[in-house]
Amino acid sequence: LLSPYCPAPCSTALDTDPCSPLQDRVPAMSYVSMVAIFGFVAFFEIGPGPIPWFIVAELFSQGPRPAAMAVAGFSNWTCNFIIGMAFPSFADLCGSYVFVIFAVLLLVFLVFTYLKVPETRGRTFDQIASTFRHLALFTTIAGAIHLAIFTTTDVPWSNSSLWPSIP
Repeated sequence: LLSPYCPAPCSTALDTDPCSPLQDRVPAMSYVSMVAIFGFVAFFEIGPGPIPWFIVAELFSQGPRPAAMAVAGFSNWTCNFIIGMAFPSFADLCGSYVFVIFAVLLLVFLVFTYLKVPETRGRTFDQIASTFRHLALFTTIAGAIHLAIFTTTDVPWSNSSLWPSIP
């Protein structure tokens, strides 16, 4: 939960760089920006970066876990691609304040994680699942995933003799 605090100050250091007037006069000040960028990336990768992989392992049972892992990985890489493609445009638009967007999003996700994601340390899957049963949205999404994975009646080839029936 505390790991988003580390990238946010690095991002803020890039945005509100008090040394930006010195960038042109003191060549060593460019290293401050480089260290802040590397710090942002490093803290993100050891903090909120790998969340899609470990949160799925903790929140889904063995049955739907592979499908949930595929959705989480696809979402993560799709967002990384979009950010990578959009970053130059954002940098041109926002200038040196482009990292404010990332700092704000990190803080929003920190609040969301604190308020909505349950603590899983020392709890069984059944205890975690019972926490989510109180949330109507999770129940709806989990039900849709369960139906998508375990219901084969809508698939045209489900009654085909080529495919063995699953008890």
